Amino acid sequence: MHTTARLTQGLLFAMAISSSAARAAPPPEGSPVVPCKDDDASVGKALIQRAVAHHKAAIEWKKSAQSVSPPDSDKLDKAIREYRAAARGYSRYLDRYAHAQDAYEYRFSWAEALFYSGEFAKAAEQYQWVRDSKIDTHLQEDAAFDVVKARELLRDEQVRAGTLVLPQRLAKRISHGPVTPRAIPEDLQSLQLAYDDYVRLVPTSTRLAKMAYQAADIDLRYQHWDDARARFEQIIAKHPSDPEATEAGRAILYSYRMENNTSKSAEWPERLAKQSR
Repeated sequence: MHTTARLTQGLLFAMAISSSAARAAPPPEGSPVVPCKDDDASVGKALIQRAVAHHKAAIEWKKSAQSVSPPDSDKLDKAIREYRAAARGYSRYLDRYAHAQDAYEYRFSWAEALFYSGEFAKAAEQYQWVRDSKIDTHLQEDAAFDVVKARELLRDEQVRAGTLVLPQRLAKRISHGPVTPRAIPEDLQSLQLAYDDYVRLVPTSTRLAKMAYQAADIDLRYQHWDDARARFEQIIAKHPSDPEATEAGRAILYSYRMENNTSKSAEWPERLAKQSR
């Protein structure tokens, strides 16, 4: 389970590295391999020991970088380089030993190393592998949450870089009829699916309403209003006491007003009033 401390520290570090990762020179691809005997078990042991050593070093540099505010940029760069080296090490190990008994846990470690080196898209792929794995499930909830966070940070990175411009949620113009849906970028489709998968796989979580609302918000922004309304109505039905239910009702009302749908625009204020009683 994610502790508050791990989540807070992890996301703060991830946000810091999103601007720092680009300047941290990647370690040389031809790094020397730890000498080992020419048998399969020894090769595997050497590969994973090296990856773990880099990972431990990365964690220590991360802790040291975060011990001051703002984080120490030189130590941050060293942490990023160690995380990248760890990720490369886990990749080499799992390329060769994909069906090893410990592959499930090391796949999660690989995802963590990718995440903390700022490789959010690649991290999401590996977290997703763990989340959907049939080998074991004890990391499923953490992995489901981390797929979401990696894809959210990828979105934020793209917004900062100007490669993604999110439409406003509450545009001011009024249409005179149905609005044509806009294409949802592929990465945002993946984020929406990650929200949906979290809700499906972690049904006892206290985050369900928030996750469901964020998924609906993507449809709302891109004017897929029939889909958005269906999602929002599910939130109202399943989570009536959560603040997201109130926001969902307002979003439905907004969408009908944007379409100049007078009958629905008249109906929903009354439904919202009943909901708030």
